[in-house]
Amino acid sequence: MDPRAQPRLKPTRRHLLLAAPLGLFAPLLGCNSRPGVAEVNEAIAAAPGVTGSEISVGPGGGLGSSIMGSISFDVPADRLREGVDEAWRHGVQVLHQVFEGARGNLVQGVSGITQGKEFFVAELVDLGDSTALTIGHFYDRYGIG
Repeated sequence: MDPRAQPRLKPTRRHLLLAAPLGLFAPLLGCNSRPGVAEVNEAIAAAPGVTGSEISVGPGGGLGSSIMGSISFDVPADRLREGVDEAWRHGVQVLHQVFEGARGNLVQGVSGITQGKEFFVAELVDLGDSTALTIGHFYDRYGIG
């Protein structure tokens, strides 16, 4: 064996037992959370009829991020579209600041829910020739940037 070669460390069961709980608690400790996500949820929660917001940002395809989650409402089912539109506008304004105007971050499965009915924000915009829903579509919708 070459004395200059670095020894390869093999993870042991003990390493895995110690690392697993840290990974589980990382989100609770604030690790791996993008700065500004709490503000996005606060802005959405301030919209009329919103009872809760669980929007999160994680790794997306390529170098961008992916925005996902749900918004809970206490509105009649026939008013859900208007409620989602208004609440999501509040969130997009903050996301514009969080992403410093970057347009390519994916929006995946963000929806509003009330009385067993679900409405996806994707239904608010026309994708045109695009194959992916991005935050830029919402900047355009709401005249941001």
